[in-house]
Amino acid sequence: MGKNWMGKEKYREIRPGRKPFKALYIKIALFALGRAMQSASNLDKNIKKEVETWPEGFTAMFKVLPRGPYISWMKEKGNTLVYKGESITEDEADLVIYFKNMENAFLVFSAQAGTAQAFAEHRMSLKGDLAQAMSLTRCLNIVQTYLYPDIIAKMVFKRVPHIPLPKKLFYRLIIIVLGIPLGM
Repeated sequence: MGKNWMGKEKYREIRPGRKPFKALYIKIALFALGRAMQSASNLDKNIKKEVETWPEGFTAMFKVLPRGPYISWMKEKGNTLVYKGESITEDEADLVIYFKNMENAFLVFSAQAGTAQAFAEHRMSLKGDLAQAMSLTRCLNIVQTYLYPDIIAKMVFKRVPHIPLPKKLFYRLIIIVLGIPLGM
C-alpha cells in the first residue's frame, strides 16, 4: 500500500457485505404486506374506520435504508387503500416509516419483533405526522393478525386485536388466496 499526501498509509475502503437473501425476503414480504393491506382495507371495518380519518390522497410508505426496497399506499375514494408499490417517491409521500437497515426490517417482517418493539428499540424512524403513523400501525396490526397464525401473533403483539374466529378465518382466506396474488 502506498502513502497518502499526509505521509500515512492508505488502506482500501472496506464495504459492508450484501445480503441478497434478506433483501429478496424483505422485498417479497413488503409486496405481500402491501397487497394484504389493500385487500384488508376493502374488507375490515376497523381498517376502514382508521383510513376514514386520513385526508384524501394521503400516501404512506415503508422504506428500508439506505438503498433497500420500499412500498407505498394511497388513500382513495371510499376509504380504501390502494397499493402503489414503488411508484411513489419519498418526496411525494405524506408519511414515511424508515427501517434503519436490512437487519431491522428482517426482524419485523420475519415476525421476530413487532412494530411497537421496533420503534421502542429505535430500529425504525418516522417522517410525517405521528398520529397518522399510529393509525397506520393499528391497520398494520390488524392485517398481520389476519396473516399470522395465532401463536405467532401472540408473540409479536403486546395485545392481539380481537377478531371473531369465523370472520378472521374467512378474511384470512380471502386475503391470502385473492388479495395478495391478484390484488383484490
